[in-house]
Amino acid sequence: MYSKGETDNPAGLQIAPIESPAGVEVFDPIENARYVFLTTESVSPTTVPPSQTNWYAPVDTTIDVETSQLTIPEQFDIVVRDPEGTHLRTVEDAADADISQLGLCILELTSTPIKFYVAGTGPVSITRTDSGTELTFVDSSLALGARSLHKQPGRTLTTTDDPADLMRTVSEFSAALKGTSPERTYPTLRGHPPAVEVGESLDIPGGSRRPETGITIEMPPTCSSIFTVASLAYFLGADLRPSESPRLVTEDGFEYSLTPEADESFSDVVADVLQHCFLLDCITRTEGIFPVRLAAREFVEDVLDIGLEFGHLYDQPVAERVETYLSVPMEQLEPIRPEWRLTIDMPADPAYADCLPYLVNELAIIRCYEPGERPVPNSTPLSEYNPDKKDPSETMESFVRGQAALATAETAHQADFVRSEISLSRGVDSSPTRSSSVPQDDLFNIRDADTVLHSYLGDGIPVGANKTSPQALKRQLSLDDADNPEIGVIIVCNDSEMNEETEVEDIYTGSDLLRINGEVRENLTVDELRDIFEQDSNLVHYIGHVDTRGLQCADGYLDTGTLDTVGATTFVLNGCRSFKQGSKLVEKGAFGGLVTLDDIGNSLATDVGRNIAKLLNAGWPLDGALSVVQDDALVGRDYTVLGDGTTEIGISESRTPVMFVIHPRRNDRDLLSVFTFPTRSRHLGTLYRPDPEQEGLHYLAGGEVGNYELQRETLETLLGDVNVPVQFHNERSSSVVSLRWSPDLSENMGVLDTLAMEAEKPISDIGRTAASRTWATGSDDN
Repeated sequence: MYSKGETDNPAGLQIAPIESPAGVEVFDPIENARYVFLTTESVSPTTVPPSQTNWYAPVDTTIDVETSQLTIPEQFDIVVRDPEGTHLRTVEDAADADISQLGLCILELTSTPIKFYVAGTGPVSITRTDSGTELTFVDSSLALGARSLHKQPGRTLTTTDDPADLMRTVSEFSAALKGTSPERTYPTLRGHPPAVEVGESLDIPGGSRRPETGITIEMPPTCSSIFTVASLAYFLGADLRPSESPRLVTEDGFEYSLTPEADESFSDVVADVLQHCFLLDCITRTEGIFPVRLAAREFVEDVLDIGLEFGHLYDQPVAERVETYLSVPMEQLEPIRPEWRLTIDMPADPAYADCLPYLVNELAIIRCYEPGERPVPNSTPLSEYNPDKKDPSETMESFVRGQAALATAETAHQADFVRSEISLSRGVDSSPTRSSSVPQDDLFNIRDADTVLHSYLGDGIPVGANKTSPQALKRQLSLDDADNPEIGVIIVCNDSEMNEETEVEDIYTGSDLLRINGEVRENLTVDELRDIFEQDSNLVHYIGHVDTRGLQCADGYLDTGTLDTVGATTFVLNGCRSFKQGSKLVEKGAFGGLVTLDDIGNSLATDVGRNIAKLLNAGWPLDGALSVVQDDALVGRDYTVLGDGTTEIGISESRTPVMFVIHPRRNDRDLLSVFTFPTRSRHLGTLYRPDPEQEGLHYLAGGEVGNYELQRETLETLLGDVNVPVQFHNERSSSVVSLRWSPDLSENMGVLDTLAMEAEKPISDIGRTAASRTWATGSDDN
């Protein structure tokens, strides 16, 4: 049994009865997540402190409800356990079940935005309905164990800039782990590392609490080396010690060199060890309290011949497991390694030590550069990254021609215009000012990262990476208004010629699992727009012109640097070269936002804005939404994320955001690749099951998880049943936004014939799955 003391979560979960229909609502103010359990009649739920209850897993609170039946609004896998947490069976998402377990029975709900355990007296009946799932117990007294998926630091450590103190501080990060068993690869069982302050003396409140794992990482006592190994030390529970040669050692005398080869960097070696050990722990955990069928394990057992006994490994201490893992050649597991979420480039400066807990919480791959170093300024104008982008002078000429045509009423749209130009019909200064908000000398090229996301921490503007800041990272722990579970989205359109993009209001308010209040405000004055940014809201989506003076308004320009504070959590500034205006919003209090680095044509900006809104509403975080657009269209390279890109406002239907890539074929048997995107709430280690007919086969979320050959009719049905972004393989990285959405595509399948490839192409990276599978029949080729 797991006995938990008072929660470190300062906000707590909010519990309230609802009357129409009757039930219980649980709201997590940190994640902006709500969940509803319906009951057959009105109930009065009560809460019990965690210290007075025992569960086999950690919970933040227990909710007692006088009812024998709960209805949940979804269908997903439900794990059935006894009070000790012993796995009895798993009821898959479309299946009914009668559980004969007598006495206390616990149902673990697997894919909810808040973690839930339902305890009651068995036998239990699980019935799937059109509206969700009914859970029926024998007695009319149930208990809900609930845990926020968000994690807060439990204490604050103080370090100096002395390498010895930095080592002790980073070594203490692993105290936040719920344990050292393979289950810590589940994101909900990895606690947030302690916060860090840089001061005059080392202070570890309460003394060291890190687990005694017998693992040590030795490295040169430099800030760069310490920062680089921070994520690995946290995950392994390793102690850091100084040494001339970097290596991992255990108390049994095992040694593993971390010295890079000629074509590697130290960060490359550390990243490989982290991802390798993480993957094998994910496979080994299938022998524990979550015995699911995992595609990665089937690949290791059926394709590779490496002789791993996972049952034996599961019972070993972490140091012995790591010794075994590192005896397996890493290249053998490369085909099934999940795509890692984040690489961060940051200064090797002790002043940035307070950023480490937030990066380590992401299990980020950390790459350091020395203070004062500046990459060579980027010599290529941003416009040359997009060969289809017009010369600015041509754009201006086209705009003027278009305005003249409008004046003579010959046509409404003879040419596209860019969003840094000033509408001649405005009652403000009409002379267009080219925005120089992104000086060329501030731009620099940055080394590519082999991860889903890439961020940069420091001065200047990286080309090919998002930019964050220490302030933005720390704001991840800030709480929203606990009294207002409704998510506020404000769409501002300050140019009538761009009003097509205001359709995003319907997109933002289309979530079934969140209360999103969307409103459109048009032609705002400077004072009105100032009020919008300063008041509390979850997202401000600005549509309009931006130039050196600021955001265009009906009576002038708002320079966001003049704001007293910013209450908007997230923003989208969909105007030309909005980088500097967005940077000021982050400085003034916004968590993060989407901005542009160059001039953006209006029609392309509208397409990007609509798809960003759809992706945010479908559960994609800000940085993930942009990554989809960037993969789809070259214009996406003109956008970047500032601040904390992990912010989410919606919830994915599958909990883990999913994207389809289709390879159309003319024989009516198309190829479908399924990609997943790990988020802050559904992080590395999350399981995803793309095909309910494949006998419960699960994949580790992160990158491509499956390739399927489907009959056209089956693909059409699948697309109509989900709401996910879809790309066609031969349209990716095109000059226009070609992203589609599955419900729309299911109603226009003829486009697949138009785009069908002339010759069949092999499925890319087929080795990432145990075998190619057929969705239509659910057959398994193993």
